[in-house]
Amino acid sequence: MELSITDTFKDGVVFITGITGFLGKILVEKLLRSCDVKTIAVIVRCKKGLTASQRAADTFKQAVFDRLRIEKPDFVTKIKIIDGDLEQPSLGLSSDDRDWLIENVNFIFHCAATVRFNETLQKATKINILGTNNVLDLASMMKNLKGVVHVSTAYSHCPRDVIREEFYPVPITAKELTNMFIDEISCANILENWPNTYTFTKAIAENMILNNDNQLPISIFRPSIIGHHHGCVKFSFNDILIIV
Repeated sequence: MELSITDTFKDGVVFITGITGFLGKILVEKLLRSCDVKTIAVIVRCKKGLTASQRAADTFKQAVFDRLRIEKPDFVTKIKIIDGDLEQPSLGLSSDDRDWLIENVNFIFHCAATVRFNETLQKATKINILGTNNVLDLASMMKNLKGVVHVSTAYSHCPRDVIREEFYPVPITAKELTNMFIDEISCANILENWPNTYTFTKAIAENMILNNDNQLPISIFRPSIIGHHHGCVKFSFNDILIIV
């Protein structure tokens, strides 16, 4: 018998990256409002003189959480704020936070990314590829993991005329791309037909997940345009989900 979404997440511990971004916020809000989760652990990095806790607190004061504040005014008691940085080895976690995540997490939603189209290739690689790899490394150690969702983009393979629910080859692997930066080799022509570093690094990250040796229970979600309209969050009709 298939479980409903609410039954699947009931009493579960969910780890979410990218909660200061639009998608991360609405995901946290929806899980807390509609699913009886036990805990949502969110990783937030210090930035611009603000601590992880301060940035998270500012996030949860925003309008997207207004309805949740009315229906479940104590919702913040279910949120565990973790100070970390996806760009750092082991996500920059303290040993206590790392051990807690390994012991308790059931589900991961990896939403964090740089979505700047004009980001340098080196920076986009560090966040979108190596950051994803750091999440996968941690996931491989989790003792009670049931599922991982990696958020990619519907435009990850935009040079193609048709994009189906499948993987496609890429011109370079994540390891090869990283080694180019280490060896200071020119990356000027590496994008080939990709229009920007965002879509390119998302494609490489998908390939890295495909070839990951850890055999994680993971799916790739390729949303196209996510917007807000008359109080509702809307995804476009051509969002794609790939199960690995």
